[in-house]
Amino acid sequence: ELVGARDRQIWVDVDQARLDAYGISLSDLSAVLQGRNLNIPGGTTRYGKTEFLVRTLGQFNNLEEVGSMIVSSDASGRSVRISDVATVTDTLARQQTISKLNGEEGTSIFIYKKGDGNIIKIMQDVRAYIKDFEKKVPGVKISVRNDGSIDVKNGINALGSSAMQGILLVFIALFFFLGWRNAVFASIGIPLSILITFIMLPLFDITLNNLTIFGLIIVVGMVVDNSIVVLENIHRFREMGYNHKDAIVAGVDQVISPVFSSTLTTVAAFSPLLLMTGIMGQFLSLFPIVVSVALLGSWFQSMVILPNNIHQFGSKKLAGEDRTTRLIRPLVKVYRKLVTKALHHRAITIWSVIGLFVISLGILASGAIKFEFFPSSASQIISIELQTPTGTALDETERVVSELENYVLNMKEKEDVKFVVSNIGSIGGQGMREMKTSNAQVTIDLVELKEMKYSEDEIKASLRKFLDTLPGLYTYKFGRSQGGPPIGNDVDIRIKGENLERLTYIAEVVKSELKKIPGVTDIEDSNDKGKLEVRIKPRQELLSLYGLSVAQIASTIRTASTGSEVTQYRGEGVDEYPILLKLKDNYTQDLEMLKNLKIRSRMGELIAIRDLAEFEIGSGISRISHRDGDRVVSVTAAVTNYDQGGRSTKRTPSEVQTLLRGDRFRGSKGTLSNFEQRFPGYTMEFGGVQEEQRKSYTSLAYAFLI
Repeated sequence: ELVGARDRQIWVDVDQARLDAYGISLSDLSAVLQGRNLNIPGGTTRYGKTEFLVRTLGQFNNLEEVGSMIVSSDASGRSVRISDVATVTDTLARQQTISKLNGEEGTSIFIYKKGDGNIIKIMQDVRAYIKDFEKKVPGVKISVRNDGSIDVKNGINALGSSAMQGILLVFIALFFFLGWRNAVFASIGIPLSILITFIMLPLFDITLNNLTIFGLIIVVGMVVDNSIVVLENIHRFREMGYNHKDAIVAGVDQVISPVFSSTLTTVAAFSPLLLMTGIMGQFLSLFPIVVSVALLGSWFQSMVILPNNIHQFGSKKLAGEDRTTRLIRPLVKVYRKLVTKALHHRAITIWSVIGLFVISLGILASGAIKFEFFPSSASQIISIELQTPTGTALDETERVVSELENYVLNMKEKEDVKFVVSNIGSIGGQGMREMKTSNAQVTIDLVELKEMKYSEDEIKASLRKFLDTLPGLYTYKFGRSQGGPPIGNDVDIRIKGENLERLTYIAEVVKSELKKIPGVTDIEDSNDKGKLEVRIKPRQELLSLYGLSVAQIASTIRTASTGSEVTQYRGEGVDEYPILLKLKDNYTQDLEMLKNLKIRSRMGELIAIRDLAEFEIGSGISRISHRDGDRVVSVTAAVTNYDQGGRSTKRTPSEVQTLLRGDRFRGSKGTLSNFEQRFPGYTMEFGGVQEEQRKSYTSLAYAFLI
């Protein structure tokens, strides 16, 4: 995707006064240009023994030919050329979007990989291409921002670090209890299990990404368990007097089934995640697969590879009572006493466990422990979506964004800012951009988290304080940085009903209630009034009288104001560029001038559009959203920290819902508990995080029962 780029175009800028003076219309110019700029094959012909292709050539070779083209002429030989009524310019398309980096205008190129693409390899190729391109085009500065491969690399590094930590801790623990040789054997099992997982994952069509890496980090400490059991059992048989080979065979044979059963129970504990529905189900479905493959790989390694390593490299000396036995004897005594007491008082033990479980559920239900469904994580990127009033011109929106850029680059937290990337005229990404002159998106790249002097919340608070007083800004909201799947807005309240005006009023009521809740920010609704529009209503009886159609009026208006591509210009090259026919800009800035546009009737007369149609100015509706057949207006908001008695407290989405709707379990009422009675015929439901949370936990509860 390109933002801020403009393609080459050939403009034929028409002077309406000159058109009127020569008695020519825009449609006349369009027809002349289309009829001349042609390259048409005419078949073949034969002269003697040679056959020739026949081709009629009328294409423009240069812009002078466009300007010198005759539009009309009279009997005396006087002719009117395009250059007499228009200016031909080799230029760029009108600017629809503007892209800036640290306040300097440029072009943003958004690159998205395919599903089976290797993001690390892709970004290596991109950076190599950029380096080569900068050498070929001196003076061009290219900066790579929002590189997704960095997160993957960091994840791989974290996996490697976790694996190394696991290997080291396993080695240290086993060194004291089983000796250095057994410690080495068990530690080797961690990388071998991960290697087996890497080999098997492609069979399940799973690539290495942040989710799979996260799953491996979770399981890296579990894959060594099987090896420890096998090693300890073999060591026990050696202490009993078995020789080297017999101890290995007996030790493995005794635990092969129990260890496999133990592995399957762990796999079964993760399996319910496969049955989860919704976005969370899609997100978490990778974890049970990754964990299961890693654990089964660990079992295979401990039963096949580990015994072979012990046989080849293990000590063949008989083991008697060693430091392992001496170290563990005190622990065994304590453990035996605790188990004996628990067995002698079975009822007390069982009821104590049940009581602790009930108390735990009560603590959760009381709200003493705040719950947040995938909380926002610290991020190196702050994204802000801005909107100026609907209908604001692109250059005015740019002015507003420029003030924000200037503030960011000079605020007291500027030491934590690396880059400011602004895209004016568009909001969104991943192929879903909303293009409007009133839209803008500003992305602030921060330094490494460990190097930041200010927290992300502190920087956002400073930005909010500035944005709240920024002239010309209609609304804004910060993008959500989260450590999980795209689960929607923190607060997403859907109001459903029939009457749009009533829905708008109710949305304002809900927004006012949200503003009263500390820790709720970025409040906005989905209402979009649309731009002011000039409505041209043709008078059908007059159109019939002059032999004209609505399509002709619409085409003339479009050509005059926006421009119409009438043909293509190639010149001496091979690439083709559109030739755009339009009125000069000074004629399209005044509605009265548009009314004076002329259309040629069936009898050859030039009739002004003001004599054929009525003009009025109104406001259209940009979009009407529906859900389950009803019209809907959504009110969205984000949650953040707020000050509570001098202490920073995090507001959660579930708390916001409770404050608005109330809590039946506790018997408390919310500010909108009587919503249905207050607004009969209209309903309010919570989407976003709350909706995904309900879907996920309902399906997860059924899954765990299974």
